[in-house]
Amino acid sequence: MKMRYFYCLLIFLLFGQFLLAQNGVIKFTNPSFEGTPGEGGSGSKLPEGWYDCGFPRETPPDVHPKPGGGAFQVTTRAFHGETYLGFVVRENDTWELIGQRLSQPLKAGVKYSFSISLCRSEIFLSASRVSNKPANYAAPATLRIWGGGNYCARKELLAETESVDNTDWKDYEFEISPSENFDFIVLEAFFKTPTPAPYNGNILIDFASDFILIENENADAIRTNKSKLWEEQAAVYLQAKEHYKEPSEFKKESKEKLLVNPNNRPAPKRNPTPPVVDTSYYKDLNRYEFTRPLMGTDFRIVIYHTDASVAKQAAEKAFLRVAVLEKVFSDYMENSEVSMLCDDGKSDVSDELWDVLDYSQEVARRSEGAFDVSVGALTKLWRKAFRLKEFPTDSDISRTAGTVGYEGIVMKAKNKTVKLDREGMRLDFGGIAKGYAVDEAMAWLKVSGINMFLVDGGGDILVGIAPPGKQGWEIEVPDKFMNGELTFKKAFYKNTAIATSGDTYRYLEHEGKRYSHIIDPRTGYGLTNRRVVTVTAPTCMAADVWATAASVGIKKLLTVDLRAENIRINILEE
Repeated sequence: MKMRYFYCLLIFLLFGQFLLAQNGVIKFTNPSFEGTPGEGGSGSKLPEGWYDCGFPRETPPDVHPKPGGGAFQVTTRAFHGETYLGFVVRENDTWELIGQRLSQPLKAGVKYSFSISLCRSEIFLSASRVSNKPANYAAPATLRIWGGGNYCARKELLAETESVDNTDWKDYEFEISPSENFDFIVLEAFFKTPTPAPYNGNILIDFASDFILIENENADAIRTNKSKLWEEQAAVYLQAKEHYKEPSEFKKESKEKLLVNPNNRPAPKRNPTPPVVDTSYYKDLNRYEFTRPLMGTDFRIVIYHTDASVAKQAAEKAFLRVAVLEKVFSDYMENSEVSMLCDDGKSDVSDELWDVLDYSQEVARRSEGAFDVSVGALTKLWRKAFRLKEFPTDSDISRTAGTVGYEGIVMKAKNKTVKLDREGMRLDFGGIAKGYAVDEAMAWLKVSGINMFLVDGGGDILVGIAPPGKQGWEIEVPDKFMNGELTFKKAFYKNTAIATSGDTYRYLEHEGKRYSHIIDPRTGYGLTNRRVVTVTAPTCMAADVWATAASVGIKKLLTVDLRAENIRINILEE
Protein backbone atom coordinates (compact mmCIF):
# COMPACT_ATOMS: atom_id res chain seq x y z
CA MET A 1 0.00 0.00 0.00
CA LYS A 2 2.80 2.41 0.91
CA MET A 3 4.62 1.63 -2.33
CA ARG A 4 1.43 2.42 -4.28
CA TYR A 5 1.22 5.83 -2.61
CA PHE A 6 4.92 6.37 -3.28
CA TYR A 7 4.56 5.65 -6.98
CA CYS A 8 1.41 7.77 -7.23
CA LEU A 9 3.26 10.66 -5.59
CA LEU A 10 6.26 10.17 -7.88
CA ILE A 11 4.04 10.15 -10.98
CA PHE A 12 2.24 13.25 -9.75
CA LEU A 13 5.50 15.14 -9.22
CA LEU A 14 6.91 14.09 -12.59
CA PHE A 15 3.67 15.03 -14.33
CA GLY A 16 3.66 18.39 -12.59
CA GLN A 17 7.24 19.04 -13.66
CA PHE A 18 6.29 18.00 -17.21
CA LEU A 19 3.41 20.46 -17.27
CA LEU A 20 5.65 23.22 -15.94
CA ALA A 21 8.22 22.53 -18.64
CA GLN A 22 5.57 22.37 -21.33
CA ASN A 23 4.35 25.80 -20.30
CA GLY A 24 7.64 27.18 -21.66
CA VAL A 25 7.86 29.86 -18.97
CA ILE A 26 10.60 30.22 -16.34
CA LYS A 27 9.64 32.63 -13.62
CA PHE A 28 11.38 34.99 -11.22
CA THR A 29 10.40 35.49 -7.62
CA ASN A 30 9.41 39.14 -7.17
CA PRO A 31 10.16 40.32 -10.75
CA SER A 32 8.94 43.83 -9.91
CA PHE A 33 11.48 44.26 -7.08
CA GLU A 34 8.86 45.15 -4.47
CA GLY A 35 10.48 45.92 -1.13
CA THR A 36 11.11 48.48 1.59
CA PRO A 37 13.00 51.58 0.43
CA GLY A 38 16.27 52.22 2.24
CA GLU A 39 19.35 54.40 1.94
CA GLY A 40 22.59 52.45 2.08
CA GLY A 41 24.41 50.84 4.98
CA SER A 42 22.65 48.60 7.44
CA GLY A 43 19.31 50.15 6.54
CA SER A 44 19.35 48.58 3.09
CA LYS A 45 17.45 45.36 2.51
CA LEU A 46 17.02 43.67 -0.85
CA PRO A 47 13.52 42.75 -2.10
CA GLU A 48 12.31 39.27 -1.20
CA GLY A 49 13.72 36.58 -3.48
CA TRP A 50 16.93 38.43 -4.40
CA TYR A 51 20.42 37.85 -3.00
CA ASP A 52 23.21 40.43 -2.75
CA CYS A 53 26.30 39.44 -4.76
CA GLY A 54 28.23 42.67 -4.35
CA PHE A 55 31.75 43.44 -3.20
CA PRO A 56 32.91 42.95 0.41
CA ARG A 57 32.37 46.04 2.59
CA GLU A 58 30.17 47.60 -0.11
CA THR A 59 26.43 48.21 0.23
CA PRO A 60 23.82 46.31 -1.82
CA PRO A 61 21.52 47.93 -4.38
CA ASP A 62 18.82 50.09 -2.79
CA VAL A 63 15.05 49.91 -3.10
CA HIS A 64 13.52 53.15 -4.42
CA PRO A 65 11.77 55.57 -4.19
CA LYS A 66 12.10 56.41 -0.52
CA PRO A 67 9.16 58.50 0.77
CA GLY A 68 9.90 62.01 1.96
CA GLY A 69 12.57 63.09 -0.49
CA GLY A 70 14.06 60.03 -2.16
CA ALA A 71 17.16 58.10 -1.14
CA PHE A 72 20.24 59.73 -2.66
CA GLN A 73 17.85 62.31 -4.22
CA VAL A 74 16.52 59.57 -6.55
CA THR A 75 12.84 60.35 -7.08
CA THR A 76 11.98 58.47 -10.28
CA ARG A 77 8.50 56.93 -10.04
CA ALA A 78 8.25 53.14 -10.13
CA PHE A 79 7.22 51.79 -13.52
CA HIS A 80 5.37 48.76 -12.10
CA GLY A 81 4.17 48.33 -8.54
CA GLU A 82 5.50 50.60 -5.82
CA THR A 83 9.28 50.16 -5.90
CA TYR A 84 12.29 49.29 -8.05
CA LEU A 85 16.02 48.68 -7.56
CA GLY A 86 18.78 51.23 -8.08
CA PHE A 87 22.25 49.91 -8.96
CA VAL A 88 25.48 51.93 -9.00
CA VAL A 89 28.94 51.51 -10.49
CA ARG A 90 31.77 53.22 -8.65
CA GLU A 91 35.05 54.95 -9.42
CA ASN A 92 36.87 52.60 -7.02
CA ASP A 93 36.24 49.81 -9.57
CA THR A 94 33.32 48.17 -7.74
CA TRP A 95 29.73 47.72 -8.85
CA GLU A 96 26.47 46.13 -7.69
CA LEU A 97 24.91 42.80 -8.64
CA ILE A 98 22.19 40.47 -7.38
CA GLY A 99 21.21 36.84 -7.95
CA GLN A 100 18.24 34.49 -7.75
CA ARG A 101 17.38 30.81 -8.23
CA LEU A 102 14.94 30.38 -11.12
CA SER A 103 11.69 28.41 -10.94
CA GLN A 104 13.32 25.84 -13.26
CA PRO A 105 16.66 25.69 -15.09
CA LEU A 106 17.52 27.46 -18.30
CA LYS A 107 18.38 24.62 -20.71
CA ALA A 108 21.55 24.45 -22.78
CA GLY A 109 21.06 25.24 -26.47
CA VAL A 110 17.48 26.42 -25.96
CA LYS A 111 16.43 29.92 -27.05
CA TYR A 112 14.52 32.14 -24.63
CA SER A 113 13.16 35.66 -24.80
CA PHE A 114 13.37 38.01 -21.84
CA SER A 115 12.73 41.70 -21.17
CA ILE A 116 13.22 44.19 -18.35
CA SER A 117 12.42 47.87 -17.81
CA LEU A 118 15.47 50.11 -17.34
CA CYS A 119 16.31 53.79 -17.00
CA ARG A 120 18.85 56.14 -15.42
CA SER A 121 18.45 58.77 -12.72
CA GLU A 122 19.90 62.21 -13.52
CA ILE A 123 20.63 62.64 -9.82
CA PHE A 124 22.10 59.94 -7.57
CA LEU A 125 23.99 61.68 -4.76
CA SER A 126 26.35 59.72 -2.55
CA ALA A 127 29.86 59.93 -1.16
CA SER A 128 32.74 59.27 -3.53
CA ARG A 129 34.59 56.08 -2.63
CA VAL A 130 37.84 57.81 -3.68
CA SER A 131 37.64 61.32 -2.20
CA ASN A 132 34.81 60.76 0.34
CA LYS A 133 33.30 64.00 -0.95
CA PRO A 134 29.72 64.29 -2.28
CA ALA A 135 29.45 62.94 -5.83
CA ASN A 136 26.68 62.49 -8.37
CA TYR A 137 26.58 58.89 -9.60
CA ALA A 138 24.74 59.97 -12.74
CA ALA A 139 26.78 58.50 -15.62
CA PRO A 140 25.10 55.79 -17.74
CA ALA A 141 25.83 52.16 -16.93
CA THR A 142 25.04 48.85 -18.64
CA LEU A 143 23.11 45.82 -17.40
CA ARG A 144 24.68 42.37 -17.74
CA ILE A 145 22.65 39.17 -17.45
CA TRP A 146 24.61 36.08 -16.37
CA GLY A 147 23.83 32.40 -16.09
CA GLY A 148 24.95 31.34 -12.61
CA GLY A 149 26.30 28.18 -11.00
CA ASN A 150 24.88 29.42 -7.69
CA TYR A 151 23.41 32.67 -6.41
CA CYS A 152 26.48 34.74 -7.30
CA ALA A 153 28.69 32.54 -9.50
CA ARG A 154 28.73 34.26 -12.90
CA LYS A 155 29.53 31.50 -15.39
CA GLU A 156 28.23 32.69 -18.78
CA LEU A 157 27.32 36.19 -20.01
CA LEU A 158 23.92 35.68 -21.63
CA ALA A 159 23.11 39.28 -22.60
CA GLU A 160 24.29 42.85 -22.11
CA THR A 161 22.61 46.16 -22.83
CA GLU A 162 24.20 49.16 -24.41
CA SER A 163 24.82 52.12 -22.13
CA VAL A 164 21.42 52.93 -20.55
CA ASP A 165 21.10 56.71 -20.89
CA ASN A 166 17.29 57.06 -21.07
CA THR A 167 15.80 58.83 -18.06
CA ASP A 168 12.29 57.50 -18.63
CA TRP A 169 11.51 53.79 -18.34
CA LYS A 170 12.19 51.75 -21.48
CA ASP A 171 11.59 48.05 -22.18
CA TYR A 172 14.82 46.23 -23.11
CA GLU A 173 14.30 42.91 -24.90
CA PHE A 174 16.75 40.02 -25.28
CA GLU A 175 17.04 36.61 -26.87
CA ILE A 176 19.40 34.28 -25.03
CA SER A 177 20.66 30.74 -25.62
CA PRO A 178 22.82 29.35 -22.79
CA SER A 179 25.59 26.89 -23.62
CA GLU A 180 24.88 24.89 -20.45
CA ASN A 181 22.07 24.46 -17.94
CA PHE A 182 21.68 27.25 -15.36
CA ASP A 183 19.57 27.21 -12.20
CA PHE A 184 20.53 30.76 -11.25
CA ILE A 185 20.50 34.19 -12.88
CA VAL A 186 22.68 37.16 -11.92
CA LEU A 187 21.84 40.78 -12.80
CA GLU A 188 24.91 43.04 -12.78
CA ALA A 189 25.40 46.77 -13.30
CA PHE A 190 28.63 47.44 -15.15
CA PHE A 191 30.64 50.22 -16.75
CA LYS A 192 30.14 51.25 -20.36
CA THR A 193 32.78 49.36 -22.31
CA PRO A 194 35.37 50.04 -23.43
CA THR A 195 36.12 52.69 -20.84
CA PRO A 196 39.59 53.88 -19.78
CA ALA A 197 38.75 54.13 -16.10
CA PRO A 198 35.97 53.29 -13.61
CA TYR A 199 33.43 56.02 -12.94
CA ASN A 200 30.35 56.80 -10.84
CA GLY A 201 27.10 55.85 -12.55
CA ASN A 202 23.68 54.27 -12.00
CA ILE A 203 20.99 52.13 -13.57
CA LEU A 204 17.41 51.60 -12.32
CA ILE A 205 15.62 48.27 -12.96
CA ASP A 206 11.97 47.25 -12.73
CA PHE A 207 9.38 44.86 -14.18
CA ALA A 208 11.39 41.82 -15.33
CA SER A 209 9.55 39.36 -17.55
CA ASP A 210 9.57 35.58 -17.41
CA PHE A 211 12.04 33.66 -19.54
CA ILE A 212 9.89 32.43 -22.43
CA LEU A 213 10.85 29.41 -24.52
CA ILE A 214 10.90 30.75 -28.09
CA GLU A 215 10.05 27.43 -29.77
CA ASN A 216 7.07 26.94 -27.49
CA GLU A 217 3.80 27.00 -29.45
CA ASN A 218 2.39 29.55 -26.99
CA ALA A 219 5.47 31.81 -27.10
CA ASP A 220 4.00 34.35 -29.51
CA ALA A 221 0.85 34.68 -27.44
CA ILE A 222 2.87 35.00 -24.22
CA ARG A 223 5.12 37.69 -25.73
CA THR A 224 2.09 39.50 -27.17
CA ASN A 225 0.44 39.50 -23.75
CA LYS A 226 3.69 40.73 -22.15
CA SER A 227 3.99 43.50 -24.75
CA LYS A 228 0.36 44.48 -24.25
CA LEU A 229 0.85 44.47 -20.49
CA TRP A 230 3.95 46.65 -20.83
CA GLU A 231 2.08 49.14 -23.05
CA GLU A 232 -0.83 49.26 -20.62
CA GLN A 233 1.58 49.76 -17.71
CA ALA A 234 3.40 52.46 -19.67
CA ALA A 235 0.12 54.29 -20.21
CA VAL A 236 -0.65 54.06 -16.48
CA TYR A 237 2.87 55.21 -15.63
CA LEU A 238 2.77 58.21 -17.97
CA GLN A 239 -0.66 59.24 -16.75
CA ALA A 240 0.48 58.99 -13.14
CA LYS A 241 3.77 60.74 -13.91
CA GLU A 242 1.90 63.71 -15.36
CA HIS A 243 0.45 64.42 -11.92
CA TYR A 244 3.31 62.98 -9.90
CA LYS A 245 4.94 65.08 -7.22
CA GLU A 246 8.47 64.53 -5.99
CA PRO A 247 8.22 62.94 -2.51
CA SER A 248 9.54 66.10 -0.85
CA GLU A 249 6.69 68.11 -2.37
CA PHE A 250 4.01 66.23 -0.44
CA LYS A 251 5.18 67.90 2.74
CA LYS A 252 4.49 71.29 1.17
CA GLU A 253 0.85 70.53 0.43
CA SER A 254 -1.20 73.14 2.31
CA LYS A 255 -4.35 72.46 4.28
CA GLU A 256 -6.06 75.30 2.40
CA LYS A 257 -5.47 73.54 -0.92
CA LEU A 258 -6.84 70.30 0.46
CA LEU A 259 -9.99 72.11 1.57
CA VAL A 260 -10.42 73.71 -1.84
CA ASN A 261 -9.77 70.39 -3.55
CA PRO A 262 -10.97 67.79 -1.01
CA ASN A 263 -10.54 64.85 -3.38
CA ASN A 264 -6.92 65.92 -4.00
CA ARG A 265 -7.46 65.74 -7.75
CA PRO A 266 -4.73 67.41 -9.81
CA ALA A 267 -5.85 70.78 -11.10
CA PRO A 268 -5.54 71.32 -14.86
CA LYS A 269 -2.34 73.11 -15.86
CA ARG A 270 -2.54 76.29 -17.89
CA ASN A 271 0.44 77.64 -19.81
CA PRO A 272 2.87 75.41 -17.92
CA THR A 273 6.50 76.53 -17.72
CA PRO A 274 9.45 74.17 -17.45
CA PRO A 275 10.21 73.44 -13.79
CA VAL A 276 13.43 74.76 -12.34
CA VAL A 277 15.66 71.85 -11.38
CA ASP A 278 16.63 71.95 -7.73
CA THR A 279 20.42 71.96 -7.80
CA SER A 280 20.92 73.92 -4.61
CA TYR A 281 22.95 71.03 -3.19
CA TYR A 282 25.65 72.01 -5.71
CA LYS A 283 26.33 75.23 -3.79
CA ASP A 284 30.12 74.79 -3.95
CA LEU A 285 30.31 74.34 -7.73
CA ASN A 286 32.35 76.73 -9.86
CA ARG A 287 32.10 77.40 -13.59
CA TYR A 288 35.09 76.55 -15.80
CA GLU A 289 35.36 77.17 -19.55
CA PHE A 290 37.91 75.76 -21.99
CA THR A 291 38.40 76.30 -25.75
CA ARG A 292 40.51 74.50 -28.34
CA PRO A 293 40.69 74.89 -32.18
CA LEU A 294 39.80 71.46 -33.59
CA MET A 295 38.11 70.04 -36.70
CA GLY A 296 38.18 73.44 -38.43
CA THR A 297 36.27 75.21 -35.66
CA ASP A 298 36.51 76.16 -31.99
CA PHE A 299 35.52 73.40 -29.59
CA ARG A 300 34.25 74.86 -26.33
CA ILE A 301 33.62 73.00 -23.07
CA VAL A 302 31.90 74.49 -20.02
CA ILE A 303 32.03 72.52 -16.75
CA TYR A 304 30.58 73.06 -13.29
CA HIS A 305 32.69 71.36 -10.62
CA THR A 306 34.17 71.89 -7.19
CA ASP A 307 37.76 71.21 -8.27
CA ALA A 308 39.48 73.27 -10.98
CA SER A 309 42.15 70.62 -11.60
CA VAL A 310 39.53 67.89 -12.12
CA ALA A 311 37.63 70.10 -14.57
CA LYS A 312 40.80 70.96 -16.49
CA GLN A 313 41.96 67.35 -16.72
CA ALA A 314 38.51 66.23 -17.90
CA ALA A 315 38.44 68.91 -20.60
CA GLU A 316 41.97 67.99 -21.73
CA LYS A 317 40.94 64.34 -22.10
CA ALA A 318 37.86 65.38 -24.08
CA PHE A 319 39.90 67.64 -26.39
CA LEU A 320 42.44 64.86 -26.91
CA ARG A 321 39.65 62.52 -27.99
CA VAL A 322 38.39 65.09 -30.52
CA ALA A 323 41.94 65.55 -31.85
CA VAL A 324 42.17 61.79 -32.43
CA LEU A 325 38.85 61.81 -34.29
CA GLU A 326 39.99 64.73 -36.44
CA LYS A 327 42.76 62.47 -37.75
CA VAL A 328 40.09 59.92 -38.65
CA PHE A 329 37.48 62.09 -40.40
CA SER A 330 39.27 65.15 -41.81
CA ASP A 331 39.23 65.44 -45.61
CA TYR A 332 41.78 68.29 -45.36
CA MET A 333 44.53 66.08 -43.90
CA GLU A 334 46.21 63.94 -46.55
CA ASN A 335 47.11 61.27 -44.00
CA SER A 336 43.71 61.06 -42.29
CA GLU A 337 41.96 57.70 -42.33
CA VAL A 338 39.19 59.01 -44.58
CA SER A 339 41.66 60.53 -47.06
CA MET A 340 43.64 57.30 -47.29
CA LEU A 341 40.46 55.27 -47.77
CA CYS A 342 39.41 57.58 -50.63
CA ASP A 343 42.86 57.32 -52.21
CA ASP A 344 42.99 53.52 -51.97
CA GLY A 345 39.31 52.89 -52.74
CA LYS A 346 39.14 49.97 -50.30
CA SER A 347 40.37 49.41 -46.74
CA ASP A 348 39.64 47.85 -43.37
CA VAL A 349 38.58 50.76 -41.19
CA SER A 350 38.58 51.74 -37.52
CA ASP A 351 35.61 51.23 -35.23
CA GLU A 352 34.99 54.99 -35.22
CA LEU A 353 34.89 55.31 -39.00
CA TRP A 354 32.78 52.17 -39.33
CA ASP A 355 30.19 53.31 -36.79
CA VAL A 356 29.81 56.80 -38.25
CA LEU A 357 29.69 55.51 -41.83
CA ASP A 358 27.12 52.88 -40.85
CA TYR A 359 24.83 55.54 -39.35
CA SER A 360 25.47 57.81 -42.34
CA GLN A 361 24.27 55.09 -44.69
CA GLU A 362 21.15 54.57 -42.61
CA VAL A 363 20.35 58.29 -42.79
CA ALA A 364 21.09 58.33 -46.53
CA ARG A 365 18.56 55.56 -47.12
CA ARG A 366 15.89 57.09 -44.90
CA SER A 367 16.36 60.58 -46.33
CA GLU A 368 16.45 59.24 -49.92
CA GLY A 369 19.88 60.72 -50.51
CA ALA A 370 19.34 64.15 -48.93
CA PHE A 371 22.33 63.28 -46.77
CA ASP A 372 25.13 61.40 -48.50
CA VAL A 373 28.77 61.23 -47.36
CA SER A 374 29.87 60.27 -50.89
CA VAL A 375 29.45 63.94 -51.82
CA GLY A 376 33.16 64.61 -51.14
CA ALA A 377 34.22 65.38 -54.72
CA LEU A 378 31.39 67.90 -55.04
CA THR A 379 32.43 69.43 -51.71
CA LYS A 380 35.93 70.08 -53.04
CA LEU A 381 34.54 71.57 -56.25
CA TRP A 382 32.27 74.01 -54.39
CA ARG A 383 34.95 74.89 -51.84
CA LYS A 384 37.15 76.07 -54.68
CA ALA A 385 34.24 78.03 -56.15
CA PHE A 386 33.60 79.78 -52.83
CA ARG A 387 37.29 80.49 -52.32
CA LEU A 388 37.72 82.00 -55.81
CA LYS A 389 34.18 83.42 -55.89
CA GLU A 390 33.77 81.77 -59.32
CA PHE A 391 30.68 79.70 -60.04
CA PRO A 392 31.57 76.18 -61.31
CA THR A 393 30.51 75.27 -64.84
CA ASP A 394 27.53 72.99 -65.43
CA SER A 395 29.81 70.44 -67.07
CA ASP A 396 32.12 70.37 -64.03
CA ILE A 397 29.14 69.90 -61.73
CA SER A 398 27.65 67.15 -63.92
CA ARG A 399 30.95 65.27 -64.22
CA THR A 400 31.68 65.48 -60.49
CA ALA A 401 28.12 64.49 -59.54
CA GLY A 402 28.76 61.18 -61.31
CA THR A 403 31.05 60.18 -58.44
CA VAL A 404 28.26 60.61 -55.88
CA GLY A 405 25.89 57.91 -54.66
CA TYR A 406 25.70 56.20 -51.26
CA GLU A 407 24.70 52.98 -53.03
CA GLY A 408 28.30 52.80 -54.26
CA ILE A 409 29.67 52.43 -50.73
CA VAL A 410 30.07 48.72 -49.98
CA MET A 411 30.47 47.70 -46.32
CA LYS A 412 31.54 44.22 -45.21
CA ALA A 413 31.04 43.70 -41.49
CA LYS A 414 33.39 40.70 -41.09
CA ASN A 415 36.61 42.73 -41.10
CA LYS A 416 34.93 46.15 -41.17
CA THR A 417 35.97 46.56 -44.79
CA VAL A 418 34.77 49.53 -46.84
CA LYS A 419 34.97 49.71 -50.64
CA LEU A 420 34.17 52.78 -52.76
CA ASP A 421 32.60 51.32 -55.90
CA ARG A 422 32.61 54.45 -58.09
CA GLU A 423 35.67 55.93 -59.72
CA GLY A 424 36.67 59.25 -58.18
CA MET A 425 34.33 58.88 -55.18
CA ARG A 426 35.40 60.90 -52.14
CA LEU A 427 33.82 60.87 -48.68
CA ASP A 428 32.90 64.00 -46.73
CA PHE A 429 31.78 63.59 -43.11
CA GLY A 430 31.32 67.33 -42.58
CA GLY A 431 27.62 66.95 -41.75
CA ILE A 432 28.05 64.30 -39.04
CA ALA A 433 31.63 63.98 -37.73
CA LYS A 434 31.60 67.07 -35.48
CA GLY A 435 28.41 65.84 -33.84
CA TYR A 436 30.01 62.46 -33.24
CA ALA A 437 33.11 64.16 -31.80
CA VAL A 438 30.92 66.16 -29.41
CA ASP A 439 29.31 62.90 -28.22
CA GLU A 440 32.73 61.36 -27.66
CA ALA A 441 33.94 64.44 -25.76
CA MET A 442 30.87 64.15 -23.55
CA ALA A 443 31.64 60.47 -22.89
CA TRP A 444 35.10 61.39 -21.61
CA LEU A 445 33.65 64.08 -19.36
CA LYS A 446 31.27 61.55 -17.84
CA VAL A 447 34.08 59.07 -17.33
CA SER A 448 35.75 61.81 -15.29
CA GLY A 449 32.59 62.15 -13.20
CA ILE A 450 31.47 65.38 -14.91
CA ASN A 451 27.70 65.52 -15.49
CA MET A 452 27.03 69.26 -15.50
CA PHE A 453 28.58 70.34 -18.79
CA LEU A 454 28.17 71.99 -22.19
CA VAL A 455 30.17 70.85 -25.23
CA ASP A 456 30.01 73.08 -28.32
CA GLY A 457 31.65 71.93 -31.54
CA GLY A 458 31.11 74.87 -33.87
CA GLY A 459 27.37 75.08 -33.20
CA ASP A 460 26.80 71.37 -32.60
CA ILE A 461 25.96 71.43 -28.91
CA LEU A 462 25.43 68.80 -26.23
CA VAL A 463 24.43 69.67 -22.67
CA GLY A 464 24.18 67.66 -19.43
CA ILE A 465 22.17 68.36 -16.30
CA ALA A 466 21.15 71.94 -15.62
CA PRO A 467 23.59 74.44 -14.06
CA PRO A 468 22.99 75.45 -10.42
CA GLY A 469 19.67 77.18 -9.93
CA LYS A 470 18.78 77.04 -13.62
CA GLN A 471 16.06 75.14 -15.47
CA GLY A 472 18.55 74.31 -18.20
CA TRP A 473 21.45 75.61 -20.28
CA GLU A 474 20.57 78.85 -22.06
CA ILE A 475 21.09 78.45 -25.82
CA GLU A 476 20.33 80.89 -28.64
CA VAL A 477 18.39 79.19 -31.43
CA PRO A 478 16.84 80.54 -34.68
CA ASP A 479 13.41 82.06 -34.16
CA LYS A 480 12.11 83.50 -37.48
CA PHE A 481 12.95 85.57 -40.53
CA MET A 482 12.11 89.28 -40.27
CA ASN A 483 12.77 91.60 -43.21
CA GLY A 484 15.17 89.09 -44.70
CA GLU A 485 17.15 88.72 -41.50
CA LEU A 486 17.18 85.71 -39.23
CA THR A 487 16.31 86.48 -35.60
CA PHE A 488 17.16 84.37 -32.59
CA LYS A 489 15.54 83.49 -29.29
CA LYS A 490 16.81 82.04 -26.02
CA ALA A 491 15.76 78.53 -24.98
CA PHE A 492 16.71 76.23 -22.12
CA TYR A 493 17.94 72.68 -22.62
CA LYS A 494 19.28 69.85 -20.46
CA ASN A 495 20.50 66.34 -21.27
CA THR A 496 20.04 66.82 -24.99
CA ALA A 497 21.85 67.73 -28.19
CA ILE A 498 21.08 70.74 -30.40
CA ALA A 499 22.32 71.40 -33.93
CA THR A 500 21.47 74.14 -36.43
CA SER A 501 22.10 74.06 -40.18
CA GLY A 502 21.46 76.65 -42.89
CA ASP A 503 23.00 79.16 -45.33
CA THR A 504 22.79 82.14 -42.96
CA TYR A 505 26.35 83.26 -43.58
CA ARG A 506 27.96 81.27 -46.42
CA TYR A 507 26.53 81.55 -49.94
CA LEU A 508 27.55 82.36 -53.51
CA GLU A 509 25.52 84.55 -55.87
CA HIS A 510 25.32 83.69 -59.58
CA GLU A 511 23.01 85.17 -62.24
CA GLY A 512 20.74 86.64 -59.61
CA LYS A 513 20.47 83.42 -57.61
CA ARG A 514 21.87 82.71 -54.17
CA TYR A 515 23.57 79.31 -53.81
CA SER A 516 24.24 77.92 -50.34
CA HIS A 517 27.42 76.16 -49.25
CA ILE A 518 25.11 73.24 -48.43
CA ILE A 519 25.06 70.92 -51.45
CA ASP A 520 22.15 68.78 -52.55
CA PRO A 521 23.86 65.44 -53.32
CA ARG A 522 21.00 64.55 -55.68
CA THR A 523 21.54 67.54 -58.00
CA GLY A 524 25.14 68.56 -57.38
CA TYR A 525 24.16 72.20 -56.84
CA GLY A 526 24.11 74.35 -53.72
CA LEU A 527 20.69 75.00 -52.25
CA THR A 528 18.85 78.05 -53.61
CA ASN A 529 16.04 78.29 -51.05
CA ARG A 530 16.76 79.91 -47.69
CA ARG A 531 16.12 77.33 -45.03
CA VAL A 532 17.37 77.12 -41.45
CA VAL A 533 16.92 73.91 -39.49
CA THR A 534 17.24 73.30 -35.76
CA VAL A 535 17.25 69.73 -34.45
CA THR A 536 17.21 68.36 -30.92
CA ALA A 537 18.12 64.72 -30.39
CA PRO A 538 19.48 62.30 -27.78
CA THR A 539 22.94 62.39 -29.42
CA CYS A 540 24.80 65.19 -31.14
CA MET A 541 25.64 62.92 -34.07
CA ALA A 542 21.92 62.43 -34.72
CA ALA A 543 21.19 66.15 -34.31
CA ASP A 544 24.04 67.09 -36.66
CA VAL A 545 23.21 64.67 -39.46
CA TRP A 546 19.45 65.22 -39.44
CA ALA A 547 19.95 69.01 -39.42
CA THR A 548 22.02 68.60 -42.59
CA ALA A 549 19.51 66.24 -44.22
CA ALA A 550 16.53 68.46 -43.37
CA SER A 551 18.36 71.51 -44.74
CA VAL A 552 18.57 69.76 -48.10
CA GLY A 553 14.98 68.55 -47.84
CA ILE A 554 13.25 65.48 -46.42
CA LYS A 555 9.64 64.34 -46.44
CA LYS A 556 7.35 65.69 -43.76
CA LEU A 557 6.27 62.16 -42.87
CA LEU A 558 9.88 61.31 -42.01
CA THR A 559 10.07 64.21 -39.56
CA VAL A 560 6.99 62.75 -37.86
CA ASP A 561 8.55 59.28 -37.71
CA LEU A 562 11.72 60.72 -36.17
CA ARG A 563 9.76 62.08 -33.21
CA ALA A 564 9.37 58.50 -31.99
CA GLU A 565 13.19 58.45 -31.72
CA ASN A 566 13.09 61.72 -29.75
CA ILE A 567 14.55 63.58 -32.76
CA ARG A 568 12.65 66.83 -33.31
CA ILE A 569 13.15 69.01 -36.37
CA ASN A 570 12.15 72.66 -36.65
CA ILE A 571 12.39 74.20 -40.14
CA LEU A 572 12.32 77.95 -40.89
CA GLU A 573 11.97 79.16 -44.48
CA GLU A 574 12.06 82.71 -45.74
